[in-house]
Amino acid sequence: ASCPAEGASGGGLADMPQAALQAIASVGRPRRAPMRPGAFAWAAPLGQRRTSAWLHWVVSSLLAVLVLWIDPFGVFAASQRLSQDSANRILGPLYPATGRDQVTVVLWRDSSLAPRTLTWPIPLAQHARALSAILNHRPKAVFVDIAYTNDRGDPGVEALREEIANYADARIPLLFAAPSETGEAIIPALASAMPTDKLAGVPKPIEDGFTRTYPQEVLVGGTPLKTAAFRLLQSTLPVEGSMQVADARMRRSIEVVWGTDPAPINRDIIEDCAKPAPTAPLQRLLAALTQPGSLIQPCPYAPQIPVQAIFDSTHDPRFTELIKGRFVILGTALKSAPDDVMSPVHGRLPGPHLHAMALDNLLSFGDRYKSREPEMLLKALKAFGVVLMLGAFLAACGKRAGSGGASSGSWLRGVVAVVVVITIAVITAVTSFAIFDLPPADYIGTLALALATFGVVRAGAVETAIGLRPWRSRAQAATRIRST
Repeated sequence: ASCPAEGASGGGLADMPQAALQAIASVGRPRRAPMRPGAFAWAAPLGQRRTSAWLHWVVSSLLAVLVLWIDPFGVFAASQRLSQDSANRILGPLYPATGRDQVTVVLWRDSSLAPRTLTWPIPLAQHARALSAILNHRPKAVFVDIAYTNDRGDPGVEALREEIANYADARIPLLFAAPSETGEAIIPALASAMPTDKLAGVPKPIEDGFTRTYPQEVLVGGTPLKTAAFRLLQSTLPVEGSMQVADARMRRSIEVVWGTDPAPINRDIIEDCAKPAPTAPLQRLLAALTQPGSLIQPCPYAPQIPVQAIFDSTHDPRFTELIKGRFVILGTALKSAPDDVMSPVHGRLPGPHLHAMALDNLLSFGDRYKSREPEMLLKALKAFGVVLMLGAFLAACGKRAGSGGASSGSWLRGVVAVVVVITIAVITAVTSFAIFDLPPADYIGTLALALATFGVVRAGAVETAIGLRPWRSRAQAATRIRST
């Protein structure tokens, strides 16, 4: 097959009388058909009706944009997620460490409970002790990713209330996770110490098993409540007009960009961080094409330390530095009470790392954090890219419509067209991310759509649609002549 025909006759050679065909066959074939000026259109042989290459481009572009906009069966939604994840894995090492150096995750782990012969849920006095140890190191703000909804008449409630008051006296913001399940409520004895302004929403944004989107707010008991990352940042903004400034900047959900270069402390104390992974973008691109699993880095990006390390930091002064003046997220990583998220870059992680990465995005990008909103703009960018790709494909067609076989430069034009099309896809993805603060535009889906649409055009769909016979190559016509 060749490129879409620039001309198609009202009747094929096979429909002519045999005598006329023999007469035509005895006449020498002209060496070159006259070429007509134009970007994509050339002159058709005398007596044939011509389909303009511009018409091919317009019709194929309309078809591709319609399919992209409708998105049958969610094909392009899936390829958008795949493109986004691939870009994140390949270019993750380029993500700045601005936020990573300001956020620390502290975890209650099974190894934290065993030495004290504790089981989950632990006494409230232990929670108070952990908060006290964190306060001693003067953090910037603290979010406790634990919902205190299990009322067991725990006498340690007073110790926890006292510690909450100590944070207020020290003027260090302390936030708690709001109940996420319908019907749940804060323990009555703690309710007065945890008013609504101390609660933050906990999102559950799951798409096909992975967590990519971090909403700006969630509904808690029918009332919208800002999520932890947004509330933590708000709590540290200047007092005068801080809420107004924050609301003006934070109208959209975060499309989380996951960092891939683990904090140095993680490489030292977490066993999974020993897994080697390529760091250069070109190496990661090759790995993404040949061994995608090698780019999944199970080691978390944000600094992670066990809670027992802060009870006595004299063993390692680095733990003090990881809390002083930083945002701290206190949560759990327990087999008996799993609270996990699935990162497209890291695989399974303790839930507090989702809040840490979302806050990291806010600190790194500021009010230009990445969001899928407005969705129409993202679709428009992808549609524009597909139209340009189709133009590049059609521009690479042979010099003469309906020529038998490829011309001497057809392979070169094809290679150039492929390079141009890939470049367009990359530019579209970079533009959406760097200029419009959207996720990288779907370069996988748009490339596939442009190629599939071009194949449909090559099959003669345009000629069929406007009432002309589909184009046949000379090789096909010659076969028909010999068969007669």
